[in-house]
Amino acid sequence: ALAEFQGKLYAGMWNETGLQVFSSTNGSDWVPSIESGLDSPNILRECSLEVIGDTLYLIVQNDVTGLEVWKTVDGKNWVQIANNGFGDSNNIWSYYDSATVSFMNKLFVGVINWANGGEVWSYDTQKYIFLPLVIK
Repeated sequence: ALAEFQGKLYAGMWNETGLQVFSSTNGSDWVPSIESGLDSPNILRECSLEVIGDTLYLIVQNDVTGLEVWKTVDGKNWVQIANNGFGDSNNIWSYYDSATVSFMNKLFVGVINWANGGEVWSYDTQKYIFLPLVIK
């Protein structure tokens, strides 16, 4: 996952130590923003980054309890704003950056749900609520 935020390039990735997010001011030298998978051993590979206004959002895969959404306003301190797959632990991941987008000051997240079919969720940054838009 890649996103430009506050004049820096952010890259989200996963390896055997867990989820990692790094930032760079020049595209060559990288500084860690997240190194330990946000202290959750269940966060896995797929992640996406999306910017809305002065906030960077991170959507991460969690096969055990359902996908999670985190946000930061400074690139260092992350706050979880959604967990448990929006109330359905079968909503385990979003397809990298391909299934997340900002539109009209809202975060849209398409999720993989092998039990009930794909879903699209919207987060209104002004009302702080996630609502399902499409469930199949």
